[in-house]
Amino acid sequence: IYEGIGRRLGFDGAIYSPRIWSGSLYYSLAPTPEPTSNPTPVPTPNPTGEPTSLPTLAPTANPTTVDGMLNKFQTSFDSSTTSAGNMFDITTKDNDIEIREIGINTYKRSDVNIQIWTKEGSYQSYDKDLAAWTKVADLTVKGQGLDEPTMIQAGSFEPIAIRRNSRQAFYITSDGPNIRYSNGSSEGKEFGSNSDLVLYEGVGKRVPITAATMSPRVWNGVLKYEIIFM
Repeated sequence: IYEGIGRRLGFDGAIYSPRIWSGSLYYSLAPTPEPTSNPTPVPTPNPTGEPTSLPTLAPTANPTTVDGMLNKFQTSFDSSTTSAGNMFDITTKDNDIEIREIGINTYKRSDVNIQIWTKEGSYQSYDKDLAAWTKVADLTVKGQGLDEPTMIQAGSFEPIAIRRNSRQAFYITSDGPNIRYSNGSSEGKEFGSNSDLVLYEGVGKRVPITAATMSPRVWNGVLKYEIIFM
């Protein structure tokens, strides 16, 4: 059996390569038309026991996660101020990517309500225009405390696919002053990068989106992503 590809629903969906199928093939051998002319002179002393008659009916309760296969980009977690959230841009380099997990910085160790919004292009000129954004997550997470990543796990939101050499904006917000981030030096300045993406200084936001915008600010967070082919 060979390595293959993964497919989203429908033949026109995204292709992920390489991928390994997880499954079982049950088969029987057709009898040979003639008996073997040279049978084994001595049988195996310890033959294999009886195989399982039926496959497992229930899947594993705790399947292996994709975390170990994801690439990671992390900003600093040396926060200096608090508000409801952040807006910032990233640009991709030579690979299409799909963001699967996002980490935030909150001082809380209790439940935090989080929304994640995104749009193609930059957040600039759209920092008070909610209609320009697409919401991909609206959930509650357990805060891990000041300057520690609080992760929004894979499966909690629809993966965010971004084409190579593209700019994508993010608006990550809570329903109150729960998000920690850092003061920046110049809005739009490159803050950090790796081989796949660049993250830029952005702004802090109060709620609702039409409230104050504070600039420049540096989002404190984690992006975990997969290289894909779009």
